[in-house]
Formats: sequence, C-alpha cells, structure tokens
Amino acid sequence: MKNRTQEIGILMALGESKKRIWMQFLVEALLVGCIGVVLSMGASPFLSKATASYLACQTQEQAEEQAEADADSITTDYVAPELTITGTEIVITG
Repeated sequence: MKNRTQEIGILMALGESKKRIWMQFLVEALLVGCIGVVLSMGASPFLSKATASYLACQTQEQAEEQAEADADSITTDYVAPELTITGTEIVITG
C-alpha cells in the first residue's frame, strides 16, 4: 500500500471515491489470488508425481545399499523379503 499512495492520491484528485478505490484494490487482490490457485492446482499433480518418483528411487537405492552392506555380515537363517516398488498412485483431494 505504501508504494501505491501516489496512485491513490491521483485517483482521489480525479474524483474517485475511497470506496471505489478500495474495491479496485480488493478486485486486484482477488484476481491475483484466483490466478495463484489455478496455477497451483495445475502444477500440483506434476510436482507430486515427480516427488513420489524421486522418493521411490531414493528408497530403492537405500535398499540396494543396505543389501550390499549386509552382504559381508554374518548370515542367519532369516532371509528378508526383497523390496520392490511396483507403482505409485497419487490422488489429490480437496
């Protein structure tokens, strides 16, 4: 608002009412907010899929590193099941 005081002064000098000036600011803020919501809703599925893929790859790499580290250790009769990631499903709800 401090940066727009000159604009407010000019509008008031041209005869605009304070109510109309505040409504203009409100409409501008709502438009910026709506555009932000639309952009975030459009980008969120792609970003969430990329994040899920990254986390799945990191988990797989850590499992492989752990298996390599455990290869030289003392063995027992217990055999851990192999962990594989077969797919991820991402659902975005309201």
